[in-house]
Amino acid sequence: MVKKVILVLLLLQMLGIVQAQRFEWAKGYASSQQGTEIKGQVADREGNLYILGTFRNDSRWDDEPLLPMTPYGYFHDNNNVLIAKISPSGQMLWKKVIHGNNGQNALAHDIKPLGDTAFACLVEATLPAPTLYEYCYYLDTLLTELDGYPIAPFEGAWMNGRYTILLMVDFSGRVLEQHFLKVTYTDSLGNDIVTQAGSNVTFDSYPLRDPSFDIDAEGNIYLSRMAFDYIDAERCVETGVIQGLKFWADHRMVGTVHFADKPSLYNLQLLAFSPHFDTLLASRYLFQHYVGHIPNTYLRLDRYGDLYALGSVVVRGINDTIVVDAERGISFPITEATLNKGYLVKLDSALTPIYCVTLEDSVRNGDILTSSQSFFNNICFDDDSGLCFVSGFIQRNHGTTALVTLNGVPTRIEKNDAFVISFHTDSGDIHSHAVIPSISSSHLGSSYANNNLAASSNRIFVQNAYYGGVRYPNDTIVLSGNNPSLGLSVFDYKGNMIEGHDFRATSPLNRPGPLALIDSALYMSNLFVSSASFGDIQVPEQGYHACIAKYVDTSFITPYRAAVPADTDTVSIVHPDYGAPQPSIHPNPAADALYVSSGGMPLGAAAAISVLGMRQSLPFVGNVVDVSSLPPGVYIMETIINNIKYNFKFIKL
Repeated sequence: MVKKVILVLLLLQMLGIVQAQRFEWAKGYASSQQGTEIKGQVADREGNLYILGTFRNDSRWDDEPLLPMTPYGYFHDNNNVLIAKISPSGQMLWKKVIHGNNGQNALAHDIKPLGDTAFACLVEATLPAPTLYEYCYYLDTLLTELDGYPIAPFEGAWMNGRYTILLMVDFSGRVLEQHFLKVTYTDSLGNDIVTQAGSNVTFDSYPLRDPSFDIDAEGNIYLSRMAFDYIDAERCVETGVIQGLKFWADHRMVGTVHFADKPSLYNLQLLAFSPHFDTLLASRYLFQHYVGHIPNTYLRLDRYGDLYALGSVVVRGINDTIVVDAERGISFPITEATLNKGYLVKLDSALTPIYCVTLEDSVRNGDILTSSQSFFNNICFDDDSGLCFVSGFIQRNHGTTALVTLNGVPTRIEKNDAFVISFHTDSGDIHSHAVIPSISSSHLGSSYANNNLAASSNRIFVQNAYYGGVRYPNDTIVLSGNNPSLGLSVFDYKGNMIEGHDFRATSPLNRPGPLALIDSALYMSNLFVSSASFGDIQVPEQGYHACIAKYVDTSFITPYRAAVPADTDTVSIVHPDYGAPQPSIHPNPAADALYVSSGGMPLGAAAAISVLGMRQSLPFVGNVVDVSSLPPGVYIMETIINNIKYNFKFIKL
């Protein structure tokens, strides 16, 4: 009788009547000091999570200290970098720590996947040197001095300075490559510029400031840096200004950039390097205009190798047009009242701009043009629908209703709204937008890019902060005054909210962080300084707590389809119910083997995904898939047929 009940429940779940939807765990590391957060995370096909974050010396994971030993010395309370692998059950499988006892914070910047076997991360750190401060941890190894010479596993790195470091790590924790990056300034003769009497600009002075990166399928490396590329004449020993830059990787000069005039302060520079940083392939200052720039740039490549640069510019006190590319007529206007302006620029692999998306806010309070700010925080893609998604928020310190447009298209975005916009990657035309409704305001935690966006199967996921209450389809939270909280919002590709979760965390210091989505599992990280809840899982107040929560929903594997009128425009998604005829499987339920009917097309891959989000590759011969090794239960079988992904629900007996 029990077996029959279980089988009925499994069948109902397979048919979508019963749905596995729950928070499985919430874990993290806590510190008594500020400076603890997770900057980014990626997941592999088995559901393991790889995180990049910062932590303080007293931080602990599962009550174990993150540093191998208690730090000592003058500068024992700096920020450290953590690179770690987390299992699908929330256990830390391995970690890499960068800690310098030298008065300098180690900084985590960005993380990206490298195919299906490795990832890359960008950090900043000061390496050990024969000075008063005699040790550091580098990738969880304690490095010390011996007779005045540092012991370090590096080749070609300077031992006395601060570096931007690009690390490539496989999923077992083995470092595949590491590159130590610098930029130096030169005069018209190519000599290093002297900025102050007795002080040269040397290799040990300038890492890449506030960088982001991505790596294409050929291994070419794209980097951005906030360029502090001007030197005040009063500080220069020689007359004039800098005339060029040298870029260095592992003590080798790999490229130069020359210019005749002083470049803009805080302009954004984009760089393209060949694999392993052998050569500088291309360089471009993004704006052909004097602008300020806030350090929130985020780079992302699409599957075609085109580059997207997202961020905000500071444009106080000008009433002009910011030019991205004069030859192609790519620019956007700035009013005298604009403070910060979000932008997204698409460029080809040679760093030539293709288009620019901006948010316009026409605000008038009587006859006075009042100030506004817009921020773009993150970008992700959906290759099936050809859409690109950008998260951001708009902030105005007044109550005037405004006309907000995206490239001239009116929106329903209002004062202090967090939003997600989607547009077509080929043209930049706006497709739709979604707004997170709040009684007072909603935003994305800060003006900095924070990887807080994911999209798949006609669903967009975004974490947000809000004040005064937010309304979700499955819940309504109403708080008096400006009480804050964090939440997860889920939309379809047309901007309709599907569901939401409130974490019931009530400190204004709480901040949403990165998301990682793999099949039916969504990993979300946050910074909490108050208690919070993920469903029935409670996170107690623990000082500054970098928290990761795993949310599982088996419906994430198949496209969401709302009940809409027949004449409503829908988003095309390549999926088994799109086009005809479609592949099928039999028998179902199955004990040993499943046959995939695919119209004569061979299988390219097969895997089973459990209701817990666990993934297991399946052997197959021709179109027959061996499922004999699977425990009994309900699964999604994922197959690749003619380069298209198809998912089938089935029961293993």
